[in-house]
Amino acid sequence: MINQEDITTYLSCLFANHVWDKDEFLIIRGVGEKGTRQEGVYAEDQHFQPALFSITEALFSSAERYRQHLVGMFVIPAVLNDSRAKEENVKLLPALILDLDDVPAQQAIEWLEEEIGSPSMVVASGGNNQYGPKLHAYYVFDEPLPPANVLPLVTNLASMLGADPSFARRTQPIRIPGTIHQKNGEANMVKLISWSSDTFSEEELIEKIKKAEPSPWASSKTMMPLVSAGVSFSSSSSTDSSALLTTTIREGGMDGITRWDAFSKVAGHYLRVCREGGMSEAEAFAAVCGWTLAHMSPPWPEDRIKQEFRALLTREVGMRGPMPEMKAYQPIVAASHQSEGLKAWAAHRWVTAPIPQHTFLVDALVIKGEPHLFVAEGGAGKTFLIADLAMKIAAWQDGDDTDWCGQKIKSGGTAVLILCEDSQTEMHIRLMELDKTGLIKKAGDRLIVMPMTAIGGSFPLTERNPKTGLSTTSQRWSEMLGLLKQLPDIALVAIDTLNSITHGDENSAVIISEMMREAHRVCGELGAALVINHHLRKSNEPIKSLEDLRDSIRGSTAIPSYFRINFGMFRANDWERRCKALNVKPNKNAIWRMGIAKCNIMGLIEDERTLVRVNGGVVDMTKQDPFSKADTGERVSWLVLASQIAAQDGYPFSMGGKGASNGYYVRRNQLPEILVKLGPIEIGKIFDAAMAGKQLVFATAKGGASAKWIDVPSGPYAKNDSGEELAKGSWKFPDWNEWAYDSSQGICVKKKKNSEMIL
Repeated sequence: MINQEDITTYLSCLFANHVWDKDEFLIIRGVGEKGTRQEGVYAEDQHFQPALFSITEALFSSAERYRQHLVGMFVIPAVLNDSRAKEENVKLLPALILDLDDVPAQQAIEWLEEEIGSPSMVVASGGNNQYGPKLHAYYVFDEPLPPANVLPLVTNLASMLGADPSFARRTQPIRIPGTIHQKNGEANMVKLISWSSDTFSEEELIEKIKKAEPSPWASSKTMMPLVSAGVSFSSSSSTDSSALLTTTIREGGMDGITRWDAFSKVAGHYLRVCREGGMSEAEAFAAVCGWTLAHMSPPWPEDRIKQEFRALLTREVGMRGPMPEMKAYQPIVAASHQSEGLKAWAAHRWVTAPIPQHTFLVDALVIKGEPHLFVAEGGAGKTFLIADLAMKIAAWQDGDDTDWCGQKIKSGGTAVLILCEDSQTEMHIRLMELDKTGLIKKAGDRLIVMPMTAIGGSFPLTERNPKTGLSTTSQRWSEMLGLLKQLPDIALVAIDTLNSITHGDENSAVIISEMMREAHRVCGELGAALVINHHLRKSNEPIKSLEDLRDSIRGSTAIPSYFRINFGMFRANDWERRCKALNVKPNKNAIWRMGIAKCNIMGLIEDERTLVRVNGGVVDMTKQDPFSKADTGERVSWLVLASQIAAQDGYPFSMGGKGASNGYYVRRNQLPEILVKLGPIEIGKIFDAAMAGKQLVFATAKGGASAKWIDVPSGPYAKNDSGEELAKGSWKFPDWNEWAYDSSQGICVKKKKNSEMIL
């Protein structure tokens, strides 16, 4: 029989870090098993939209139907933007997947654990080879990535392991644990061997793959010196890009090197030259086109060359930043130091005290010379706040005591506000509403406000060269940079909004990388802080934390990576109690939460701030807000209490991600009030704290194969090794108002009718 627990746990883990959009699809595939009457006869693709409805029952029904009719059940492990499983429709990949069919799988897992880290999931596919059971290993990403970022990692790691590189194909299906493998009419369960909540970042995997030693099963044929956008991974092969520049690669490959492998290496070679300033992107593309036509037999069509080159270029930019502009030749060593050679750059000569410090425009939040992304949902007043920031920085003088969103203004200078959506009339009104203390007059010529609707409209920072297909600086942005460079002491350039200055789809990593290469010039050439406003994705789920805010940034997942600081604000979903506590007139738009969602600079604010909207801006009331820093110990105690009572009643909670059928988040309406409005990430952190404190444990239910149920150590499921029975029907959970948190004991206690506390 099918194992429903394995099916739900598997899909919850695989897509744990993705919030489905209504226009995104998950595809389940049924294929007639080899060696049976269904082989070559039956094939079916079912598409689902997880954001619109629960797919659990449909999956169980399909799994049972396929089991009865000798059909294998597979999933396309990807987020698609269309209902058809075509490669061009693959939007995001949630995991790096390895098919260990051709190697001793258990030993391969041990090699992976040593070199890369323990996989997030291991699945027994139901088949066997000469070594034993065949396994699939998953490394789940901390956020799903575009295929162009994932596929080189799969190919390289599979090569080093001697594994099947089939998951370098975007739409490669894989068997779902909990279903039945029935090749040749022999039924075997596809099992979820292990799983965890551990996830991996792209950067972490790149570094580990680069440092890993080849496995004992990596033959000379499979161990190829593959290149991911100009970054060579460890390899014992003697074939290098210089040799391939003059070698003809025919269809079918040569010595284990395919046309795609060779193309990647040659493109990587020219991208390295481009990175070193030896040629422009257009020249690199032209060189790659020339090699393809001369040395690939048969050559790819031009559209394919463009597609693959752009993917590699995007990868290179994502890993190492924008390509440098072609500039006039500048000697590595100045003429005055030619006799010293490279010793002129000896570290002890220039890495000296004092240690340079960041110049903060806004304390612990906005830094001069760095790019910032400011995100918020519609109606949050991003334009209003960014105008307030520009006004205060432009008017700032030594000794001033002003703040922005509760953080002190630390320094000032010329501030430029480029507004791509609001009219001059609207901005005139807004600025007058903001300027209660004469800041505009005080700032004088240091405050530059440009409503673009009055001067020809917004414009993209880059434009596409029709001959090469590559991006170049747009004429209007080039003009704007020239004018910005004329301004004295420029401190801030703020742009509202990101989608008004892109030259294509904001969901495209290529488009974003090309645009940001130009945007970063504000920091690199002007030394000013860059702040760009951006929107959040629409969702039926409210944002409840900074983690939710980060995951809700609209467009390509590459967008946050191009900004050193990502900060923003979101409506407080518990605005009723906060309004009451702060004596603010009840209004769902009155209370906002603000903070940094993602950054890679130390010393910035770490907590969430409570902002109250008032006429003329917002006021920081974090210190007055009793709910701004909920006591983690109290939340843990309530979660432990709920888990204990649920298990006692026969309705224990289960482990799993956001969509787990008996998980805390799905059953959050049964939790105490302090936990009800928390997001899945917040609940997960509280659960982890309870587990670390050994207040909760995993246990098995009667008839279950896995220890997935949650109980206290002394509870019925934890004490019964053979597994306690699960109750049937719905749980009539208690009135949590009959309990209270006792801070002196650090536990939740039952109230007496006379208001005294009892355990």
